[in-house]
Amino acid sequence: MLVVVVVLLAVLISTVNSGGKSTAAGPTPSHEPSTIAPAPAPKATVARPLTPVTGIASTHPPTATHKPKPAPGKGAPSPAIAKPKPKPKPQGPSPVGSWRLGAGGSSLTADTTDGAHALTSSHVTKGTGHGGCAVFNGTNSEATTAGSVLNTAGDFTVSAWVYLTKNTGFATAVSQDGTTDSGFYLQYSSQDQRWAFAVPGGRALSSGPPPLNTWVHLVGVVSTYAKQLRLVVNGEVEGITALPKLTSTTGDLVIGRGQWNGGPMDWFPGAVNDVEVFNRALTDSQVRAL
Repeated sequence: MLVVVVVLLAVLISTVNSGGKSTAAGPTPSHEPSTIAPAPAPKATVARPLTPVTGIASTHPPTATHKPKPAPGKGAPSPAIAKPKPKPKPQGPSPVGSWRLGAGGSSLTADTTDGAHALTSSHVTKGTGHGGCAVFNGTNSEATTAGSVLNTAGDFTVSAWVYLTKNTGFATAVSQDGTTDSGFYLQYSSQDQRWAFAVPGGRALSSGPPPLNTWVHLVGVVSTYAKQLRLVVNGEVEGITALPKLTSTTGDLVIGRGQWNGGPMDWFPGAVNDVEVFNRALTDSQVRAL
């Protein structure tokens, strides 16, 4: 009996020492599973406001702000671009006499400069060639002014469009009467078989025979400075000769013939238009601009 009490007492003491756990329910495991403590929660971070730094200049340039481009047809209208005004064409020297001779429907006789040198025509008809022209029969056709137009003792220039139909003799398109001979002749020279610009004692000739039935631009220039007679054919200088002593003439300016030995000569067969005369020696560039 005493033995049983001792055993029970020993069991009771063992139970108390083991935390109240009874070992009678089964075998004691070799080890208890470890208990993993959960990770502590992170501490909340309180954001502190940034204190702006003053007094220090930034070394970085400001970032460019890109504005979107407006779609075509939208947004502010483009400013109008003013077109430059064309420069006026420089004016050349003014003629002292100009006769269209029917060109562009003009009168056969009118002076288109100031009207001071109107023509009186005889046996001249109006043609349609070259936009309108005066037709001369080569026998007795002429158109004359009432008195001189050019001072043939100084610088002057004579320009005309001519259309020659025969080359059997001298044929003068433009001249100015003198006491016995013309002060100049813008003509065809049958002696030379060339176009010619002549004054008494000198003649500048073209480089080749003139074609018949063809419009040709002839310009004769007297230059006392260069001491030259020049003949320009269709814008090209073809004849230059030394200038002889010039003769002053006070007679009529004549279209359609010349004067020699005191009488009318060298009647022009064909047509003439756009006659212009200048009281100065035109330069080659001014001649080409006519």
